[in-house]
Amino acid sequence: MGFIPVEPAYLYSIRRQASYTWKKIICELIDNSFDAQANNVSLEFPGGGVFRIVDDGIGTSDLMRLITLGKRYEHESNNVGKYGVGCKHALIWLWGVSKLESECKSGRTVLEVNWPMIASGETSYPTSVVNVPMKGKTGTRIECRADRTSPKWQQLVEDLSATYSPGIESGKNIRLKYRDNCEKLFSVSWPKTTEEIDDVIEAAGRPIRVRMGIIEDGHDNPYERGFSFERDYRVIKQSLLGANGFSANRVAARITLGKEWELSTNKDDFCEFEEELAEAIHDHCYDLLKRASDQATTYEESQFNQELAYDVMATIGAMKTRREKREPSSQETGTVEPASTGRKRRTAMQSTDNPGSVEDIERSVPKRGFQVDTYHAKNTQMGFYDESANRVRLNVSNKWVADMHKEQNKNALWPVIYGILAQHQIAMDSERRPLFKSIESRDMSTLWGTLVANRAESEVMA
Repeated sequence: MGFIPVEPAYLYSIRRQASYTWKKIICELIDNSFDAQANNVSLEFPGGGVFRIVDDGIGTSDLMRLITLGKRYEHESNNVGKYGVGCKHALIWLWGVSKLESECKSGRTVLEVNWPMIASGETSYPTSVVNVPMKGKTGTRIECRADRTSPKWQQLVEDLSATYSPGIESGKNIRLKYRDNCEKLFSVSWPKTTEEIDDVIEAAGRPIRVRMGIIEDGHDNPYERGFSFERDYRVIKQSLLGANGFSANRVAARITLGKEWELSTNKDDFCEFEEELAEAIHDHCYDLLKRASDQATTYEESQFNQELAYDVMATIGAMKTRREKREPSSQETGTVEPASTGRKRRTAMQSTDNPGSVEDIERSVPKRGFQVDTYHAKNTQMGFYDESANRVRLNVSNKWVADMHKEQNKNALWPVIYGILAQHQIAMDSERRPLFKSIESRDMSTLWGTLVANRAESEVMA
């Protein structure tokens, strides 16, 4: 079979994708297995830089489709995989040598690809294809001698368990083997709730199932990063999309989407109707969200979060304005001093006319101006930016963050929030989806450095 020649620069660009991680590329491979009707998937890290994935799906007689960019193998069960990039990008990112073996009803096929040699022009694409008699049950086995640092074992177990909870609940099995350790993944358990909604509603004329509840006191929230948006056997993403101005610390929610919903290329976001989805969730669950928010935050905490959001976006707005007024030859860094650190009470930012909504942030949803809130997570991460819900979330399980938030110390928390936004801006630059339209990542990073330096100086002065 012929193939379309690929320039080495293109292969290297995929290998260097900053947005790819072990979790993301493994998810791409698991998606392929489940789309091929596999019920059992084994992920193995035996050592020596080797990574292996084995499944019991229906297999394929055309392994070339798995490694030819833009092609995909058609299965009746193609639920999630659609664009024909997952397996190829995963193997290119892993680099090294990829060995693929698949058994189907028509026989057994073996293929080997040496990505570095192909990129350097030393060999053809692929190196070998061999058809041999079938020797047993159907399934596919992929082994890579990866040119990557090994993933963090426990974090990978937690991430994959959370991502594939719907599939595990439906009877699919995933095992992760790391050297002598072997662990079966379990689904995320629904927590005890004091009240609950479980309804099928419509968004953009498409049915969705919404299960949402207020978590009983004394129980952790298993959906610490937000509502779980799911389709078929996997979680698409976790986000507070639809919570709008409410705190959702004590809310558990699973939003199940049907096949009508288009997904992004890497199956970690929606392609359309995000605003309609947010509005449908918010309107249907308004009373429950309000009660949960009232229980989770005090008035003082809520007001302080609003002040943080307003002042952060006002400062970024000033930086944007200053950059637009620069002369072409200007050598200024674009940094500005933070807004006044005085304690000023302001009302919640619900309208898109406020700083941090439509004018400053490219992706925005009506009723969802920029916000800051808190959440609890077992890790030590300070926080993250929830792009869909347009809010920075601070992890108050981190003792320092919790202490600064309790003290309502803006000077301490501003650098953290700016750092989270700068990190996201840089990550979006690699995907050409900048968070801020008119601000360069270097300006965000410089502002971050200035704020950290100011904070350090104030500590010394104190």
